[in-house]
Amino acid sequence: MLNKHLLVKTEPLAKKENLVFFKDYRITLIFDRLFRIEKNVSGKFCDDATQSVWYRNMPPVVHTVTSSEDSIEIKTASVTLHMEADLEDSYVLIDGVRTPVSNDGNLLGTTRTLDQYSGDINIKNNQRLTLGTGVCSRTGVAVVDDTESLRLLDDGALAEAWDNEFDLYVFAYGKAYREAVKALYAITGSTPMLPRYAFGNWWSRYHVYTDEEYIDLMDSFEKYGIPLTVATVDMDWHYSTEIKKQKRIVEEGKISEERGTAMANIGWTGYSWNTDLFPDYKQFLRDLQNRNLKVTLNLHPADGVRYFEDMYEEMALAMGVDPKTEAVVEFDIANDHFVNKYFEILHHPYERDGVDFWWIDWQQGTKSAMAGLDPLWALNHYHYYDNGRDGKHALIMSRYAGIGSHRYPIGFSGDTAITWKTLAYMPYFTATSANVGYSWWGHDIGGHYYGEKDDELYLRFLQFGVFNPINRLHCCNSEILTKEPWAYRNGIGELSREAMVLRHRMIPMLHTANYRTHAEGEGLIEPMYYEYPDCEAAYEANGQYIFAKDYIVAPIAKHSEADGLTSVKVWIPEGKWTDLFTNDVYNIEKGGRWVTLVRSLDSIPVLAKDGAVLPLGNDEGNSVSNPKSLEFLVFNGNNTYRLYEDDEKGVAAFTVVENNSAEGKASVRFHTEGNSSVLPENRSVTLTFKEVVMNTPMDVPLNLPKKMQADVTVKKNGEPIEAKVEKYGTVKVTIENVDYTAEYDVTVEYDVLPELTRVKRDVLMKLLVAEGAFTNRNNLYKNILKVESVADIAASIEISDMSPLEKQRLTEALDF
Repeated sequence: MLNKHLLVKTEPLAKKENLVFFKDYRITLIFDRLFRIEKNVSGKFCDDATQSVWYRNMPPVVHTVTSSEDSIEIKTASVTLHMEADLEDSYVLIDGVRTPVSNDGNLLGTTRTLDQYSGDINIKNNQRLTLGTGVCSRTGVAVVDDTESLRLLDDGALAEAWDNEFDLYVFAYGKAYREAVKALYAITGSTPMLPRYAFGNWWSRYHVYTDEEYIDLMDSFEKYGIPLTVATVDMDWHYSTEIKKQKRIVEEGKISEERGTAMANIGWTGYSWNTDLFPDYKQFLRDLQNRNLKVTLNLHPADGVRYFEDMYEEMALAMGVDPKTEAVVEFDIANDHFVNKYFEILHHPYERDGVDFWWIDWQQGTKSAMAGLDPLWALNHYHYYDNGRDGKHALIMSRYAGIGSHRYPIGFSGDTAITWKTLAYMPYFTATSANVGYSWWGHDIGGHYYGEKDDELYLRFLQFGVFNPINRLHCCNSEILTKEPWAYRNGIGELSREAMVLRHRMIPMLHTANYRTHAEGEGLIEPMYYEYPDCEAAYEANGQYIFAKDYIVAPIAKHSEADGLTSVKVWIPEGKWTDLFTNDVYNIEKGGRWVTLVRSLDSIPVLAKDGAVLPLGNDEGNSVSNPKSLEFLVFNGNNTYRLYEDDEKGVAAFTVVENNSAEGKASVRFHTEGNSSVLPENRSVTLTFKEVVMNTPMDVPLNLPKKMQADVTVKKNGEPIEAKVEKYGTVKVTIENVDYTAEYDVTVEYDVLPELTRVKRDVLMKLLVAEGAFTNRNNLYKNILKVESVADIAASIEISDMSPLEKQRLTEALDF
C-alpha cells in the first residue's frame, strides 16, 4: 500500500437526489449546468473517483424530470437537458437555443508537450499541433470524456477503468466561461498554492556545469543586479550521456575494465551525483541555499536503478533483487511498493541535503505495467504529493497529462524552437490552457534549440516571460548558446536585466494571483473572451491575454521594423486603459477597437484597467520574503485590491487598498486584515500615482508654472502625519514604519491641465526620445507649440518628415 502522504481524500459518490435513470443511461446532476452522462447496458455504473474526477458529492440540484418512452428532459434553473436513446440526437436548451451534446465549437484546451515545435508546426514532420478540448465552447456546450480514466480507490490504489460505453461530463455554461472552469475545479479539485519562490526568475541551462562554474555564474547574476529565485541543474548533476561514469567506477574497482568499457552510454537516467563535477555536492547545495536560491534537479526515471548507482544495493534489497546479480531494478510506477521506495531511497536523502523539488522530464511514452496507466500522470501525482508531505506549498515541474493536471503544478511545455513563430504562438497557447484550468505553464523562455540567435527575439521572449506564469530561462547543450543577459549586445542585455528585475519586483502581485487561482478559480492568464464573450474580436485576439484580472498584455513577436520600433495590433475593449510603461491613455468606446500600438525595445503593451492597483516589492537581492519595502502603482479609477501575503503554512494577511482616484484628486485608503505576524517589521509603503505627473522637461516650453504643485495629505486613523513626497515626474508618497493596526488615507489634489496642454506635453515627451533628423524633430516641436487644437497636433505630425512608425507612435493615443 502507498505511504499515507501519497493518498488523497476524494468524495466521488453523488447524492441519490441528483441521479436520474433513462434506458441504459445514468445521468448525474453535478450543478444546474453540469451533467454526468454514463451509458452501460448492464445497468452498473461507476461511483469511484477517477484519475480526473474526484468529487461528485454536491448538494441536491433542484430539477424536474419529464419522460416518455423515447426521451427524457431534465430541467434545472438554468438549462434543460433533452436525452434521446441515441446521444447524437440529444441536446441542451440554453436560453431557448438547442445545442447538441458535442464538442462542436469547442474553444480547445492544451496538449502534452510542445517538444520540437516552432509555433504550432513540428519542425521534424511539419505537422500542425492539435490541442485537446476544454470546457468552454462557442456553442455553449462542451464535453469532457472520462471513459478511459482509471479508477482511484479509497486506499489510493488505481484500478482499471469502468466498463462503460462512455462516461461524459457535459458543461452547459453558455458564455459563462469562468463559471465552466470553476465547475471543472469543483469536480477535479482546486489548483493548489504554489510556493512564493516559483514566481521569481529561474535559471536553467542544459550544460555540463562544475560546482565552481555554477556558483560563479550565480554570483555573476548578483554582480549584474539580476535577482534569481530558482537554480536548476539539468541531467548532468548525475552521470549521463555527457559524462561517463565507467572510468571512475573502474578505478574504484567496482566493476571490471571490460564491463566499464561496455558502459559507453549511461543514458538519461541517473541518481548518483557526478562527483567529478560536484566533489562535495552537499556543500554545493548549501552554497545555493546561502544565496537564497531554491534548487531543482532534472529526472529521467525510465531506465530504473542500475548496478552502478550509489543506492543500488539498498534499492535492490528493498525490491527483492539480489545485488550480486547486478540486475536492473526496473522502473515500475504501477507498483505501490516501488513507488514508496523510489521516494524513500532515491529522492528523500537528496531533499534532506537541500534539493527543493524535482523537474520530471518524462519523454518515454504512455505505457506502464498497468494497462491504461500513463507513467507521466503517475509521476506527476505521486511526486507532487510527496513534495508536499511536510505541509508546505508543494511544487514539481512536468509535462501535462490530461484533465486534472492542474493539481500538480507547474507544467513544463517542452523543448521549443528559438523562433519568432514560437514566441507568437505562446500567448494563444498559454491563455487557451485556461479552458482546462491549467494556469501554471513553465515554458523555455527564449526557446530551447534550432532557430537562430536573434538578440531582439531573446528580449521580446523575456518580456513575455515577465508577464507569464513562470519566467524560466532555458536552452540546449551548446557551448555557443546561452541565456545570460550579458551575452546579448547593443543594450539588449541591460533591457533584459531591467525586465528580470521587474519580474522579481512583481512577486507580491503574482503571489496574490496565485492565491486567487487557488481560492477563487481565476487564472493568472485568461483569453480575452472570458471577460468579453459577446465581442467577436475577443475570439480573434490570439496574440494578447488578460493578465492578473486587471491588465491586458500584448507581447511583441516580430523584429523591429525601423528606428528600433515595432508595431503590434491590439484589440482594446471598452473603457479606460493606461499603458504600464508609456503612460499612454486609451479611452475606448463601446464594443472595443483594434489599435496599432508602436513600442520601442524597452517595453511591450501592458494596459492597466481603470482603477488598477499593482503591488511591487522594492527589497534587493534574491529574497522572496514578504517585502519590507512595498510599493503600489495606482491608476485613476475606482477599485479595491487585496494583496495576499502568507508564511506558506496557512497564516496569512491582506493589505486592502481602496482606490478612488480621478483627474484632479487621487485618493487611496489602505489597512491590514488577517494575521499581521507574517508581515515584516518597519515596513514602508509607497503609493505611486501613475497618472499624476508633475514637473516634466516639457513644462517650461509649454509655459507651465516653474514648479507645479500637488497638495498631499496623509492621515493615520484620521489624524495627519508626515510622509515623504516626490513631485518630480510621477508623484510618489512614502509612509515609513507602517502600523498594521491602523488605517491610512492618502490624498493628492492637483490642478488638471487643459486638454490641449496635456496632449502637447505628452506628445513632446515622446518627441524628446524619438529618433530622426534633428531638423525634422525640431520643426515638428515648434509646430506643436504653436497649434491650437488636438486635431492640429495630429495634422502637424502627419505632414512632418518623421518616419511612419514614429508618426504612429506620436499619434496613437490622440483620438482617445
